[in-house]
Amino acid sequence: MTDRVRAAPASSGLATPRDVPDLLPHELEAIELGLRWSADRVAEESGILERLAVDSLGSPVVVVQAAPGVADEVALVQALGYSGWIEANPDAFRHLIRRSGVKRTDPGALRLLVVAASFAPRTISAARASRADVKLVLSTGVGHPVVGIEQRLFTTILDGAVRPETFEPAPDPRVADHFQGPHQPMQPLYERLIERIRSDVGPIDEIRPTEKYVGLWRRNLFAAVYVAPKEIDVELRLASAPKNLRLHPELGWDWRGRGSFWFAVRRPEDLDGDALAWIRESYLDS
Repeated sequence: MTDRVRAAPASSGLATPRDVPDLLPHELEAIELGLRWSADRVAEESGILERLAVDSLGSPVVVVQAAPGVADEVALVQALGYSGWIEANPDAFRHLIRRSGVKRTDPGALRLLVVAASFAPRTISAARASRADVKLVLSTGVGHPVVGIEQRLFTTILDGAVRPETFEPAPDPRVADHFQGPHQPMQPLYERLIERIRSDVGPIDEIRPTEKYVGLWRRNLFAAVYVAPKEIDVELRLASAPKNLRLHPELGWDWRGRGSFWFAVRRPEDLDGDALAWIRESYLDS
């Protein structure tokens, strides 16, 4: 008499399936050369999308994508749940992937790929301590900073197939990185900008630096701060352009009737009533 096959684990999270953007084929290639989707979709519910891929060696890869609002540890637990289920039900797993193009059907060949917008240190530690072959990939939206996302970039945070002593993830960008070398004189002016926004506009929920700009967030991004050697450019999302020669449109961009505009700050006096009014409009609309 054979043991009863346990059901595959169900997803759990906060968002809905439509909030999970499925990775496109070229994005899989960007994550790992030779990685491609199989014909089989594993599960899709409650803000976590699981789908089966095949790597360049023909090994099965369960790809777990977390939607915005779903904790990264929830996605990792979901991935490890599938690993445990497959280990306990190898025959059911082979039946599941019979048309997927997977060449290596033994459960030991299974890899787990978790894609999320951020990873807490405890999630990384848990993945590193796991017996499973886990790869954690950070997904970052890039493109125009104010009016929308153009594409996604992927950074490997942890790769279970790589020895820890030979793998170093790229460090996250810091605000201080924008004030190195010839940009250093602009740091007091940036700090003055942040001070005026907090005192005259409202609280900043998050300051999120990227490689190109420093993002200022409320519910959404309301300002992108670019640092140059002799000025700071502040880019905003506005409904229309006030008649002011200091405010410049970013041509070709539009988001729900809002255009992208920027102005330069070269001295503290440039943070006057007009500048704060523009920032306030973008802030209240974010």
